[in-house]
Amino acid sequence: HYTAAKAGVIALTRHLAYELGPYGIRVNAVCPGETATALIERIGDPAVLESTRRLIPLGRVATPQDQADAVLMLLSDRARYVTGIALDVDGGMLLGWMDNDMYEQHRHGSARVDATG
Repeated sequence: HYTAAKAGVIALTRHLAYELGPYGIRVNAVCPGETATALIERIGDPAVLESTRRLIPLGRVATPQDQADAVLMLLSDRARYVTGIALDVDGGMLLGWMDNDMYEQHRHGSARVDATG
């Protein structure tokens, strides 16, 4: 359900940007990645949180301020010609498929990675 809902938000963002652009209205979406909220820290399994952190090229989960800053950037005049985008604010998590340690081992040839991991 999550994937379909996210695709719907992205499609709606693009369509509204197209429809409302002639009126000078910009429409964008922020797609937050893993974010260190009080709820996540309270109920999250530390081992799962650590494995998630290792999947993020920037090496940490986002803070609520990171997410807010992305929104403020899109609202600023510096983004006045930006419309119809879905901005992933995830520290690069969607860019890769393995954690940084595994990537470094693979890159330097000290480990072989096949389809089974």
